[in-house]
Parts: sequence; C-alpha cells; structure tokens
Amino acid sequence: NYISPIHTLEVTAVNGNITNVVLGDGTKISLNGGSKLKYPDTFRGNLREVSIEGEAFFDVAHDADKPFIVHTGDISTHVLGTSFNIKAYADEQLLKVDVVSGKVGIVPSGNVEFKTVFLTPAEGIVYNKDKRTISKSSNVDVDVLTKWKEGKLVFKKSPLPEVIKTLHRKFNYSIKADDNLSGCFISADFTNVPLKDIMAVIAKLVKGKATLTDNGYHLKGKGC
Repeated sequence: NYISPIHTLEVTAVNGNITNVVLGDGTKISLNGGSKLKYPDTFRGNLREVSIEGEAFFDVAHDADKPFIVHTGDISTHVLGTSFNIKAYADEQLLKVDVVSGKVGIVPSGNVEFKTVFLTPAEGIVYNKDKRTISKSSNVDVDVLTKWKEGKLVFKKSPLPEVIKTLHRKFNYSIKADDNLSGCFISADFTNVPLKDIMAVIAKLVKGKATLTDNGYHLKGKGC
C-alpha cells in the first residue's frame, strides 16, 4: 500500500500579530509575534512532535497513546493533554515553560544533561541557554503570562531588557536602553497604550528620558 510522505508545514507570526493554529489532532496553538512553528501535516506513529521558536501557548488535545512533544533547541516538553506557555526566542538567553493545566515533563535534548523536570499547574522552569542550567519555580502567575493571547500587554516584575524585546516584537520598532538600566524591573498594564506613551512611562520609572531618533527609541536614565 502506498503511504503518502509526511510534509512539514511552517507557520510564522509576524511582529505585532498573533496567529492561531489548529492541528489535525485538535490541539490549539497561539503564536506570539516573531514566532515560528513547524509541524507535520499529519501525525503518524506513537508521537506527536512539533518545534517552536519564539513564544506560543499550547492547548494540547488529550491522547494517552500519543504523547505530544514540543522541541525548543536544548530542551523538549513532553505532555499528554494539557495547556502551557513556552517562550523560546532565539535572541533571548532564557527559555521559559509555564504550565496552566495538566502535567508536563521537561526533557534534555542533544548535549544537555539534567534529570527530567515535571511541572504541574502554576509551576514553571527557566533554562539558561548559555550556562545550560535549569531552575524550577512555583506560584507562577500564569494569568499574566498568557495575557498576550488576548492581545493584552501586561508586565509583572519583568526585567527591562525583556520588556524592550517584547515591545520591539509588538510594535516592530527599534528600542535601545543604556546598560545601567538592565537591572530595572517593570510592572505595568500597557494594553492599547501607544508606544510613545509606554516609553514615557518607562522613562519615568528609570528616572530618565526616552529619545526618539531616526533609528528608534533610546532610553537613558539614572536607574531603578
């Protein structure tokens, strides 16, 4: 019997947009701006495998006989049926997985070595790609973490460098900050707020100013 070849499909969410995908098994995936998803046109065998670069929220259809695996470079996330958020942008040093419902296992890939870490709701991991270290956290505010799916822009004690990268992907605008501000943390709800107003608020928080140049915004300040 002839078996048609499996084709790999690729979906990219451009900066500023959220793209929703429904896989053949019923799994629902939301892609944040600047993210890329690769998946087969049909799942065969005993596994359901996809790969992600960027940020995505997964609501995985339950299938006890076919584990769902998300590949993100050095680590992979194994689930049966659950919902969770993955943030794994190529230009960010930290890779994050946070669980909303169900249970997932974080498994090392390639040359990385650590014991499988299991996560249940409101738990997460942070993997440092440079140091190849992994840390587990509890009491994760998954509600804030997944606001982006609704087009909302909410930060809670987020490091300024991470905030800047998020704003770049949201507004597709270059933003640079002086090195002395990298230790600042931002908590704010910027949903539906224009970028110029967001930059004005951040400038106040860092006791400085945001200057608009031909190349984008430049943030200077005394620090936090």
